[in-house]
Amino acid sequence: MGYKTIGAAYAFTISIIITLIISLYYFHKKIFPIFSKEIKSDHTTKKELVDFSWPLLFTSILVVSLLWTDTLMLGYFKGKASVGIYNVAIPTASLLTLIFESLKTLFIPELSNLYAKTQKESIKRIYDIINRWVFFISLPLLVLLILFAQKILIWLFGAEYSSGWIALIILAISIFLRAIFGLAGSTIKIIGKISLGLRKGNFRLKSFVHNQT
Repeated sequence: MGYKTIGAAYAFTISIIITLIISLYYFHKKIFPIFSKEIKSDHTTKKELVDFSWPLLFTSILVVSLLWTDTLMLGYFKGKASVGIYNVAIPTASLLTLIFESLKTLFIPELSNLYAKTQKESIKRIYDIINRWVFFISLPLLVLLILFAQKILIWLFGAEYSSGWIALIILAISIFLRAIFGLAGSTIKIIGKISLGLRKGNFRLKSFVHNQT
């Protein structure tokens, strides 16, 4: 439409704002009156929410920092040209997450339902099935990205970005590993065991909420 880079930035921002407004409206009107003054929580509930949430907040901050560290370091040490090449490799490699994110969206509500009913065997079965699907569907895509990394970058972005093929392969492998193991993190959040601590040399999961089982 002729708005160039700034237009893309505005479109991205406006889409997020519109999505937020629609989501809040639908949630408030159709599901749960989140802005109602009649809703009150006792001290125990507030403490549970805080205990459950602060590790997630800390983790989210670390994740955002990790996502930007590579780009910032490249910009500082190598310059904007390297940043441009690297940042076409990242979204290309991230295509591997499409299968994982789609199946995770289906899995999480079902897992919450099964966990509330304490059906642990069903949780294990579905967890294994989803992981198997993610692995066998994502593996061929990974192989294609590895074998044709340079050609894919040339086809999508042009010959001037072809030098990013090594970064694309490394990123694709790491994202593939994240995809096949990523469901574990979502499962831990849902069952409330979100703190991973070190005690007597062994890792253990510590629940920050009441044990529902």
